[in-house]
Amino acid sequence: MPIFWTKYSPLENHVSATDPLALDYMAQQLGYLPLPNFTTRTARARYYSVVCYGLMICEKAIEKYGYSMNDKTVSRLYELYEKYWAYAVVISYEGNIKERDDNEKELRGKRGAIKAVSNGLKTLGDSYRLLSRQLELGGLGAYRSSLEKFGLIKSSSLSLTMRGHELAESFMPVGDRMRTQYEELLTESIHQQKILEKHGQASISNFGRYARLDLFSQADHNLAQALDKERGLLIKYIIEGDEITHATARMAVSNRDRFQNSYLEGISTLANIHTTDATENIVRASFETIYCFELLSIQLNNAFCALLKAAFDKGGTITVKELVPHVAPFLQTIYEHQLVERLTRSPQYHELAGYYHGKEFLNLLSALQSGVNPEQFIRSIHKLHSAVETKRKSGLWFDISGDEVNAFTGYSYSKENMGRQHTYKLPNLFSIISDLGWTV
Repeated sequence: MPIFWTKYSPLENHVSATDPLALDYMAQQLGYLPLPNFTTRTARARYYSVVCYGLMICEKAIEKYGYSMNDKTVSRLYELYEKYWAYAVVISYEGNIKERDDNEKELRGKRGAIKAVSNGLKTLGDSYRLLSRQLELGGLGAYRSSLEKFGLIKSSSLSLTMRGHELAESFMPVGDRMRTQYEELLTESIHQQKILEKHGQASISNFGRYARLDLFSQADHNLAQALDKERGLLIKYIIEGDEITHATARMAVSNRDRFQNSYLEGISTLANIHTTDATENIVRASFETIYCFELLSIQLNNAFCALLKAAFDKGGTITVKELVPHVAPFLQTIYEHQLVERLTRSPQYHELAGYYHGKEFLNLLSALQSGVNPEQFIRSIHKLHSAVETKRKSGLWFDISGDEVNAFTGYSYSKENMGRQHTYKLPNLFSIISDLGWTV
């Protein structure tokens, strides 16, 4: 079986090009402790249903038209289905949807679908470009690993499990006869690679309305009742079906007001919450490590930004000694607040060693524990950066030769990322919970 585009390497992902110290990567991995089944790209509840429904349509097309039953075929058919689905959703708004408006947030390929509708395309072929690298960056690529972890698709293939079929069959809030007509509209469109507008009483505009990511919040009373089964299954499978995810959701929702000012404040609350529930205590311990890591990460990132800015302000070349006043305040904060010691004493600290860049990061911690001075701190940051980029087979953003520091890239990064904080997938959790109207 071939290696599939639908999963990123567990070692790195799409953020690495703008992650010079691998802090984003480390934060992403720590985010799996309280939210093991979500990713940074799983942000809408109904996308799980959209993908499962699409895989079911692919199965029906394979059976109806005698295509080979393998993952390569499913991938090709799903790509056509996803184009039709996105086109239909845009059509259903009758021109009242824009690329950056609040309608259908996180719809992957929103711009491509709007453009296809605007141009009046009637094909699902190559002239309709939903996304570059659609199979990787579209719904199936973004949600596949999460779908597997929640038991909605099989881990060995692009096949639905029993619960995945159950969710897919609940997706269209219509009766059996109309459900069949929509399935026939979609399978025929995929087979012909055309945007067919009608089959019997099933139309593309009505399909688009029923297939919206926003439908739960838009539905009237009667339609809301028809959606109860799908909503209930999503709550059962992606919120309450996993103990850790469920505990994190309970704790986060109960303290949601703490996240209004900053996610760091909210994370601090979850890290220090009192609980007698065993699973919630595991989650609390995870957030304690996350909080300690984030405090240190902010200072390291700020030091890196200050270093780059100072170098570029001097035309790209500066001495280590000249960098000291720009970087020393962040090292002082690390020491004064014992940020390294707090992280190394945190409950899940041992997890860091197993991460792809964990060894390099722990080497930096060891240097900080030894009491490095500002000049040594600058060289330690360079050592981490060099090790990370060497592992990625990428170029350095800055290099040190003797006492001379040369900055090559990252000017905009240093301006835009000072003080930046990680959110550990919590915005995605809140988005999904909001979609479902879930409460504790």
